[in-house]
Amino acid sequence: MEDFIDFRSDTVTKPTPEMRQAMANAIVGDDVFGDDPTVIELQEYAAQLLGKEAALFVPSGCFGNQCSIFTHVQKGNEIILANECHIVQYEAGAASIISNAQLRCIDTSQTGGLLTAKQVESLIRKTDWIVYPKTGLISVEQPTSQGKVYPLETLKEIYEVAQKYNIKVHMDGARIFNAATYLKVEAKEIAKYCDSVMLCLSKGLCAPVGSLIVGTKEFIQKATYSRKMMGGGLRQVGVLAAPGLLALKEQTKHLGKDLEVIIRLAKNLKTLPFVEIDDSNIQINMIFFSIKNPEIKSNDLVQYLLEHKIKFGGASSEGVYRVITHFYTREKEVDYLYETLKTYLSKFQN
Repeated sequence: MEDFIDFRSDTVTKPTPEMRQAMANAIVGDDVFGDDPTVIELQEYAAQLLGKEAALFVPSGCFGNQCSIFTHVQKGNEIILANECHIVQYEAGAASIISNAQLRCIDTSQTGGLLTAKQVESLIRKTDWIVYPKTGLISVEQPTSQGKVYPLETLKEIYEVAQKYNIKVHMDGARIFNAATYLKVEAKEIAKYCDSVMLCLSKGLCAPVGSLIVGTKEFIQKATYSRKMMGGGLRQVGVLAAPGLLALKEQTKHLGKDLEVIIRLAKNLKTLPFVEIDDSNIQINMIFFSIKNPEIKSNDLVQYLLEHKIKFGGASSEGVYRVITHFYTREKEVDYLYETLKTYLSKFQN
């Protein structure tokens, strides 16, 4: 067990020893000139893995989403997407600043946190009336920021609607391999229902930095230009692509274990006083729960856990806590979190 156990996010994973060695030994070149062999290998492997023609290495997931949007849409276009998705909630309003695009958000609270084809079609601008913006893109998050996985049939239905109106679909697939693990399919079976995909190498896969955009050769060629405009042209970046290759080739194999341990934790948390959690349908490596006792303050709980060598995110404005597992959290770590929470909460029992 490390000095601290970190449940705040799966972005906290550190490079494996094999990754550090690969970084030291990486063959590099100037990627802006397109001659870094390690980057080329990573991009070709990612494209093959997702069943697309080409891929592009980018600095981060947010960068990848925004680069994709910037490549797909024109100024003033409208993007249809879920109201709780990462692009809306956690990317600093970048689509409005970088692409001058308008976000048309769909409330998914009544549809299990997932978009439906019917909802998407209802918001598509179907006429060219002068007062309307043009629907320039549909964006789907697979899995969602709330830990839900789209069934393949739903993705297929949304994609068919998009094709009907000649609109492109971008997928924020930051954790696409977690979704593939849950659905028991290859990632390419998910990616075939979109025109571009962003996937993260640093979310639970232990790579220190980096994401990829995947799509057609034409799209990636345009996205390369967009990346340069956005300041993402990198030089001897093979030192980062090398661990990215190991992330895709090796670390994706461990995601099933991440799911197993989060389910184990959820079942244990359900037995604690004041804790409300739904453990009936956990689909990826995250759970959400609330503590129904006004005496228990989020900051105090976080500080107590920190004193016991546990890094833990505070409650949201709605009083909801999130826990995420990753490669460095296994049974002993989640059991330690459970026991520590149990001790703390017991202090508030009458």
